[in-house]
Order: sequence, then C-alpha cells, then structure tokens
Amino acid sequence: MDANQLALIACYQQLVTALTTQDICQLDRLLATTAELHLINGRTYTKYDWIDAIQNETLRYQACSTPDAPQLTASRGTLQVQVKWQIQAGAAQTDQQRLTFMQDCNSWRLLDQCSPVIPAIEKSD
Repeated sequence: MDANQLALIACYQQLVTALTTQDICQLDRLLATTAELHLINGRTYTKYDWIDAIQNETLRYQACSTPDAPQLTASRGTLQVQVKWQIQAGAAQTDQQRLTFMQDCNSWRLLDQCSPVIPAIEKSD
C-alpha cells in the first residue's frame, strides 16, 4: 500500500474508535461538514443528526471490520467494511457498508456511509 492508502486506513481506524467509544469531538473532526449516513431502511442522517444519534445512544456502533485495500481516485477514497450496530432498542445487526472519504488538506474525512446497494451520491464539502 502507498502512503495515501495507509493514511486512509489510519483515519478509518480513528473513526472506528470514535464511533464505538462515542467520542463526539473526534467524530466532529473526522466527519466532513456534509457527511451523511444512509441506512438500508431509507433513513438518512446528516452529520449533526448522526452525531446526536450516537451521543443519545439511539445509534450504537459495536464493531467494524478491517477493510480491504482502499480504492483511491483523485481526492476520494472508498472502503468496504462490515459494521455491527444497533438502532434504538432494536436488535444489533451486521451490514456490509461502503465508506467514502474525501481528502482535505492532507487528511481524510468521512463523507458518506451507506450500504453498497444504495448508489453513491456525488457531493462535495
């Protein structure tokens, strides 16, 4: 892997730690301003709704898998991972997720998290 791919993996690892430990300050830093979470049920969370759901424990991340090699194009990077989470009082579930990151001033920030069956939404921060 090249240095850019390694930097993206390091950002992902920081993000996983922030999601599972509910580190709101770190999440604010690692999520792009226009970040969105797209759930398979059609619900979309904007960055601050997403952070609020994690802080209020209506959305809990329990584990995320080690990603395969990142796919990089220009200033975008994509990872495929397994995410185990729980929404509200429902049962925990594990889903395949696609995480799209953008490079911003030599660092990576998460732009979008969705199921791979949902088409990517092209956006910029």
